Amino acid sequence: MEDGVVLTLEHLPVLERFVRLNAMGWHSYLDMVEAAVRGQPVEARQAYMTRNAKRYGIDLANPLA
Repeated sequence: MEDGVVLTLEHLPVLERFVRLNAMGWHSYLDMVEAAVRGQPVEARQAYMTRNAKRYGIDLANPLA
C-alpha cells in the first residue's frame, strides 16, 4: 500500500442475525469518513446506506428479514 492507512476495527460481540446489518452500518460510516479525508463532498448518510444495503443484501424496509 502506498501512503495509505490500515484501520482495523473490532466490534464484538455481534449477534449472528445482526452481522450483515452491522457491516453495512460500519461500511457506510467509513465511506463517509473516507470522503471527508479525501476532501470530497460527504453525501447524506442515507445515500451511503442505500448503496451498502445492496452490497450486503439488506432490505432497508425490513432490515432484520
